[in-house]
Amino acid sequence: MHYLVLFLGITFFSLLTPAYACGVNTNCDVADGRYYRIMLPETHDKQTPNGAIFYAHSLGTSAASVIRRKSYQEMASRLGVALIALKAVENDWNVRNSPAGRSDRSSNEFSYLDNVIDDVVRRFAVDRDRIVLAGGSVGGTFTWTMACTGINRFAGYIPLGGTYWLNPPEDCSAQPANVIHIHGTADVVVPLTGRQVGTSRHSNVLEVIKAYRKIGNYSKAGTFKETDLTCETSKNRSRKIVDFCLHSGGHVFEARHIEFGWKRFKALGVL
Repeated sequence: MHYLVLFLGITFFSLLTPAYACGVNTNCDVADGRYYRIMLPETHDKQTPNGAIFYAHSLGTSAASVIRRKSYQEMASRLGVALIALKAVENDWNVRNSPAGRSDRSSNEFSYLDNVIDDVVRRFAVDRDRIVLAGGSVGGTFTWTMACTGINRFAGYIPLGGTYWLNPPEDCSAQPANVIHIHGTADVVVPLTGRQVGTSRHSNVLEVIKAYRKIGNYSKAGTFKETDLTCETSKNRSRKIVDFCLHSGGHVFEARHIEFGWKRFKALGVL
């Protein structure tokens, strides 16, 4: 009887392994030796399609540090969505014009995102049509890059305190996207006016917003306030939006700002 119980226990655990093989404390491996981490809301049964926030970390941090942030976990739980922490190969993401030596120039961030999206859809029943990409600092640079050239993999994009390296985009290969850019007026790491960093430079944020509005044919549609954010919104004929939201803080990436972005997209019918 003892051996039968042990056998049944091992068998049951082996059946659960594919779904529970990774999560908050363990890497979820994908192709090319890369990985992500994930936290699912308690209400998720891993069968019903569920929305998700993908987050690209800042310089020198990691998927592990992001996924363990209590404020981020609580935010995802309140929204009832999965939180997916992405991981660059080196300290920085491989995006155009990033400072020399900061990123692994051989890594393909586009295929990495495809691999992660395919994996979470298959393994955790994430709804491919209800996913948002957010990122702080250079993770915000990554987020902007994907909004412009990422073939519309996400329903919306939330860059926080990050902008393009060197110059604003002159054109984008992706269709105009839904973007909510959030930035602190007291940010000295990535100032609104830009800053030299090694061989590159953080672009002027105001010029980036202006350039993207022009590329996607967005027109200014008013201003609004949400808690500590003052936002200027723009829309185009395809009903896509670009919100440019400022707060009085510095180089911070608040969970409540990501939550605001998700709720804003949801209220607009994007999610």
